[in-house]
Parts: sequence; structure tokens; C-alpha cells
Amino acid sequence: MIRYLTKEDIPQYQRLITKVWQETYPGIVNQEFLDNLSKTESERIELNNMIYDDNVKDTLVLEIDNELVGFIRYGGVDYNNYLNTGEIFALYLMSKYKGQGYGKKLVQSAVKELINLGYSNMIIGCISKNPSNEFYKYIGGIKVGERPFNKTGDDLYENIYYFECIKGLI
Repeated sequence: MIRYLTKEDIPQYQRLITKVWQETYPGIVNQEFLDNLSKTESERIELNNMIYDDNVKDTLVLEIDNELVGFIRYGGVDYNNYLNTGEIFALYLMSKYKGQGYGKKLVQSAVKELINLGYSNMIIGCISKNPSNEFYKYIGGIKVGERPFNKTGDDLYENIYYFECIKGLI
């Protein structure tokens, strides 16, 4: 089931973030950053609980057997060179659910939301060494550039994929 993130989901949501990073990024980002995700989980839960707003609908979660196994965050792009463009800020899926169509279903659900927000195009950023780059190409993304990714303390870049006329994705 794909649905909006609720405040009650926040502990599972933060555990999912930790798990997916630790599954996906060993050898790509520094191990200290990955280890700290577990250590900071309770702080992130507390912060998310404080800033959670029922009126903000920018995250969809994938729930299977009462467990959050994936999510997607989306919204408007804040870059001047992309007009009428939304962005998928994050797409996380536990490894055991990859390759089964769930990632595509999450993207399709987010695209519907972006269209409802008035966007007709979309970008997605993906750390250049992440194997998920192949998924974004597979669903029709065209690499249009790179941007620095500064969240981990590593010298990393994101590939930027552009999707024109996102209606074709749903």
C-alpha cells in the first residue's frame, strides 16, 4: 500500500532511512557517517516529530505487512534553470524489495502528486556511485548534469536526471 507519511510513521521512517543507507552506501560514503545514522536515529525521530505538519503532503510511504519498506519525497525545484519542474528529493527502498516494481510504483505515485501540484517536468538527483542510477535511466531519465552532494563529508556528486512531460510516467 502506498500512502502519505503520518506522524505515527516517523520512528519506522527514520529506521528505514538508516537501514537503506547502510545497505546501499558501504564503500561509497564514509563508514563513520553510516555508523552515526544508527546513533542519531532517536534525535532524528524527535526532530521530525517536532516539525511534522499534517498539512504538508510531500512524502509517500510503501507499507507491506504493516512495515514501511520504502518512501519517496517530492516537491518543487528551487533552481532557476528548471521551469515548471518538480523534483523527487529521495527514493528509498529496502534491498529485498528492489527489482519487483515497487520503485516504479512509488515514482508513479509521486508523479501524480507533482502533476496535481502543477508540474509537468521533473528532476531526480542520484549519487553518482549509487547503483540506482541505472533505474533512473531505465524509467526514462536523461542525465543533464551533476551537482555536489555534501551531506556525508565525502567528495561526492549527484547525477541529475531530467524527465520531460512526466504524464508519460503514469
